[in-house]
Amino acid sequence: MKNSIFILSLMVVFSGLSEAAIKKGSPLKFNKLDVFAGTGIFQGGESGRAYSLLDIKRTQPKNNSPDHEHFSIFYGDEIGRKILGKTGYFHIILEKNPDRLVIDLSQVQKTAVDEKQLAAIFRNSELVSKTEMTMDPEDLSTNITLYLKQPVKARVKSNTDGKKPGQLVIDMVKTNPKVKPAINKEAK
Repeated sequence: MKNSIFILSLMVVFSGLSEAAIKKGSPLKFNKLDVFAGTGIFQGGESGRAYSLLDIKRTQPKNNSPDHEHFSIFYGDEIGRKILGKTGYFHIILEKNPDRLVIDLSQVQKTAVDEKQLAAIFRNSELVSKTEMTMDPEDLSTNITLYLKQPVKARVKSNTDGKKPGQLVIDMVKTNPKVKPAINKEAK
């Protein structure tokens, strides 16, 4: 019981710090998960333990549109073993000027994907022009930045199904797509 109260207190403090990190009057806002948005912050996942990054896979969306890209970030435990239905705490910012998607994977201290592999994953992307990946030893996090060729809308989903691998799923679609995304939920 005491541990639960302590963890809940930490979550409240850290969510407040996340909001405080956004400049007053900033156009960025917190977005709901599983909803497309043109800018803002997506956050979620579990905190309190170490995770690893096992893989990043970019796949063609069901609608086969070049205006839409889909990729998954697969999580493992602290020593790199697959885990089911859990994702570590993440903080993702979709920015304009410059157009980029900044992915902070907190408590991810080990990764099976390096910067060259990340660049190769997005090499033929219609939406991503350049990638960066850094490990932050102070924050014990892995940070991925995707520089975008143009403005996009993004949707972030976190898998919590205990029968499937722990993964973060990100969809990006051009702001003026020729083909609508397969599931088009708009943030207002």
